[in-house]
Amino acid sequence: MGNNGDAPVEPMKLTSFRSRRKAPAISGEPDDFINLLHGSDPIQIELTRLENQLRDKDRELGEAYGEIKSLKYSERVKEKAVEELNDELKKVDEKLKKTEALLENKNLEIKKINDEKKSVLAAQFAAEATLRRVHAAQKDDEMPPIEAIITPLKQS
Repeated sequence: MGNNGDAPVEPMKLTSFRSRRKAPAISGEPDDFINLLHGSDPIQIELTRLENQLRDKDRELGEAYGEIKSLKYSERVKEKAVEELNDELKKVDEKLKKTEALLENKNLEIKKINDEKKSVLAAQFAAEATLRRVHAAQKDDEMPPIEAIITPLKQS
């Protein structure tokens, strides 16, 4: 509180040259002269306080804009990274599908080869059994040798 019980008065803050106003012409009023000398014009004090508050708010607004810009940039970077990862995932997924298809084809080829091998072995066992029977019958019946039968077949 002031000396005479009034509300406390905020001290006058320095202002820039632009915000300073020319001193009013001194009129004959002694109160105006005293206010001018002591700088206690309540309107000037309030104006200075409001100007300072406006500068603070402008600074805060600038900081907020800077933070918004930074957050937007960060978000764009994250979105770009997500896009790149999605593209990479698609490429890897396509490669996996191609590899699975190739593996399936190889497995089918292996199965086909195994089936052919089984049939060739079965044919070989059947041919050997037939050959044994022919040899056995040849010994019994005095048939011509099997080589004499097979040789003309091989040449044709």
